[in-house]
Parts: sequence; structure tokens; C-alpha cells
Amino acid sequence: SSIMGRGMAHIIEDIEEKKSALKYLMKTQTGKDFIFEDKMVSMVSVIKITAKEFTAKKRPMPVGLK
Repeated sequence: SSIMGRGMAHIIEDIEEKKSALKYLMKTQTGKDFIFEDKMVSMVSVIKITAKEFTAKKRPMPVGLK
């Protein structure tokens, strides 16, 4: 599977917006809720990508690999 797109990338500076993005990402990846402190969030960069267009494809699994 793959996805390709075009759009704009912006570095999020607002602490609350960064916390929200990180909470969503961690919930998606782990299924768990996380609480982030301001100090923790200030140490990472979060990049928001706004896609103007994108395409995706998925190839079927080869018969012998299922």
C-alpha cells in the first residue's frame, strides 16, 4: 500500500495544538491515551501537513504469501 500527495507542511508552534496532535497520533498507534506535559511537548517538533490532493494504491497480496 502507498499514498502520495501534494500540499503544505507547517510546523505547529502552539503547545495545545501540539498536545492534541500527539495525543491523536499516540492513540492511533498504541490504542492508549497519553497525557503530555508542556515541557515534554516543547522538546519535539510537530509538522502538520495539509493535503491539497492525494492518490493511494494497494496491490493484492501474491497468492503464495497469504
